[in-house]
Amino acid sequence: MNPNLVFLEASGVVDASGVASSPGAVLAEFPASPDAERPLGCSILAAGDPQSVGAHEAARRAMRFSFEKEVIHPGLVNAHTHLDLTHIGPRDHDPGDGFVSWVRMILRERAREEEAIKTSVRLGVERSLAAGVVAVGDIAGVGQRAPLDALRESPLIGVSFIELFGLLEETAMSALENLATIIAERPRHARGVRLGVQPHAPYSASIHLYLACAHEAKRSGLPLSTHLAESPEEHELVETASGDFQTFLASMGVWSDDVAGSFGHGRTPVEHLREPLQQGGFLLAHLNDLASADIEALARTSSALAYCPRSSHYFGNDTSFGPHRYRELLDVGLNVCLGTDSIVNLRSGEGMPPISPLDDARFLFDSGEVDTDLLIGMVTTRGALALGLPDEWFTLQPGPCAGLAVTRAPAGSAGQDPAVRVLSGTHTRLLLGGNSRCEAGIVLHPAQQGQNGSGSRFAQ
Repeated sequence: MNPNLVFLEASGVVDASGVASSPGAVLAEFPASPDAERPLGCSILAAGDPQSVGAHEAARRAMRFSFEKEVIHPGLVNAHTHLDLTHIGPRDHDPGDGFVSWVRMILRERAREEEAIKTSVRLGVERSLAAGVVAVGDIAGVGQRAPLDALRESPLIGVSFIELFGLLEETAMSALENLATIIAERPRHARGVRLGVQPHAPYSASIHLYLACAHEAKRSGLPLSTHLAESPEEHELVETASGDFQTFLASMGVWSDDVAGSFGHGRTPVEHLREPLQQGGFLLAHLNDLASADIEALARTSSALAYCPRSSHYFGNDTSFGPHRYRELLDVGLNVCLGTDSIVNLRSGEGMPPISPLDDARFLFDSGEVDTDLLIGMVTTRGALALGLPDEWFTLQPGPCAGLAVTRAPAGSAGQDPAVRVLSGTHTRLLLGGNSRCEAGIVLHPAQQGQNGSGSRFAQ
């Protein structure tokens, strides 16, 4: 038998490409040593119902593993997260206190020393891997390359978006010079985690900085992202040049006549960034605050949306702006995927929770989203496309796969739609080859051959 060739039989299998079966099976081969492009990956030979997968000519040479209570699915993509804030942990927040009060807390408590930043990112990597995540769109913090370095030391793949701040001209120029240095120092043939560019948000980056970032991203072939239309305070600043953000910016010494002149023209945040959005394919985080005209304008761009449902609820944006309009963005052809935002806005009182976009998909599912295939895609293939990763790596179709995971299905759900079982399930874990250097997950090793996936190691 080939110790790297595995036949995984489970109570179900599902992906976003049409593979769905209860019960189900996957025939996969893990590399003898970790792959630089897909450190947690394997090659799928077949997936579907156990009988058809078992008929594959390689199945008789495979080591067999049983997951009687679990559904197998591709590893997850968290398209928008802030791993450098993991050390802060979950925090309660009263939406009535406003978004700016939360921003002040983050500024007080975020790590600033390089090693402390790396330690926080490593903790975030741990909490991501423990939840079945294999790819991230991580926001690296203020002009920092420490998160990029920490991510490249990990098994995760994806993008580390370097944040740039600068409303004042001199600050924007300094940010661009720092970005140029980071770009010049990046490995020429970097694999796994790519460098990305993120002008932070309309309230912290000038239009000039946005346009310069879009130009540099296009010139250098770098992914591009930003926060947009996130809060009522952002809307008020852009529309009227006043409010809590104006007071905050003045207190930080970054308010001037030029800055004031760029706001206060009655525009929405999307209208404010009209020119930069037309320049390049931004991955836009949040978009909680959208007018119908904004949706029409976004339809004329190559943007994608990283929607963070639990974060939106945490800040009370579903009350401030009404239900999120991600469905309408899908209808006009935009790619919509899911992110967690930071661990700070995840549930508190339970220690360090997993950092999992599947929990955001479950939030939508519990809130009435019935398109389960869409939800599975939003945490796998759609997230991959938004980050510039091959979407086929996040399916169970024959070929390269970025990673496999299993989710414990609810008791008594055998035979039901496997997507529903994943979205109503618990305890998602990675499935790892015997030579994996990752410790978070179930190692498919000959010593465990035939073990049930509901064994003690899985339940940890």
